[in-house]
Amino acid sequence: DDCIPSFERLKKYQWVDYFSPNAHERLIKSLRLRAEVLKIETFENVVSPISQSKPVAPTQDIDPDLYRFIQIPATAEVPYSFYIGKYPVTNAQYERFLNAPDYSEPAIWRGFLKFNEDCIQIGRWHEEGWEWFQEEMKDPKKFLDKKRVIPKYWNDQNFGISNPENPVVGITWYESNAYCNWLMRHWTEVAESKINTGLLPRLIRLPLETEWVAAAGGETPKNRFPWDAAGKVTTDIKEIMKRANISGSSIGHTTPVNAYLRGASPYSVMDMAGNVWEWQANCRNMEEGRLGLLGGSWLYGGVFAGDALGFHSFIREYNLGFRVVASLPSG
Repeated sequence: DDCIPSFERLKKYQWVDYFSPNAHERLIKSLRLRAEVLKIETFENVVSPISQSKPVAPTQDIDPDLYRFIQIPATAEVPYSFYIGKYPVTNAQYERFLNAPDYSEPAIWRGFLKFNEDCIQIGRWHEEGWEWFQEEMKDPKKFLDKKRVIPKYWNDQNFGISNPENPVVGITWYESNAYCNWLMRHWTEVAESKINTGLLPRLIRLPLETEWVAAAGGETPKNRFPWDAAGKVTTDIKEIMKRANISGSSIGHTTPVNAYLRGASPYSVMDMAGNVWEWQANCRNMEEGRLGLLGGSWLYGGVFAGDALGFHSFIREYNLGFRVVASLPSG
């Protein structure tokens, strides 16, 4: 065929064979080598990775512990055992959802469980999440393509995907719930199932405030945390700053979710103080449509497990994130 160039002609150009493994990586390496020879300035990260068709296991660049769940035993306040994410959901974890082929499927964005101020289930949010998603698609500044909404600070050097182990921020309550639905759908394929061997959740969702407080230590004095020992409260602000990213530390942005190893709860759940406020499943004010938030943030000076906020479901801020719980078949 006259339209197909000979191999000898192709060798004169930089080209990629799509049928060979690691073709793009070899092409980039070749281009950079040629640029060095020609003394042409190059820039890192100019090519975005191609989305995987399925979720992938953790790579060597990401701490596998970030995918771990911690089992919380039944208590008087929460009369059932459950699993909670050891850390808030990171940018790297959320990116899997953002790149997933089924990200924009209506089922992912519908049917979120509805809980009242007393953490009692009263039905479902049937269409609200899907309606929000469709409305966002009308704003070309907010989506990656015609099917994906960009987290508000996704490209910010202090908060976004360039910090894979930082908590994802700039997402709404709807996006947090959609991630939970997606994670549950793909549980057997994702890294979490490989790290948490034997965990077969009945449901993955946002925590209830009662569950979150139990995981943070329950009825410690004044519900304050972190601790200088399991169950022993510390009120010294300098000691707290060794255990949590709060405004007094003057960092000015989020930090990796595993940065404060001394800030573990008595159950070894991490990063529950500071860094980001965490979306909860339940309402704090149903009449006003406000959903719960717990934990403080890098922008907040007080560090109390009992501190709570109520924001509307569509709010997206650089100090709001989330973690997930996995309920057992009996829970």
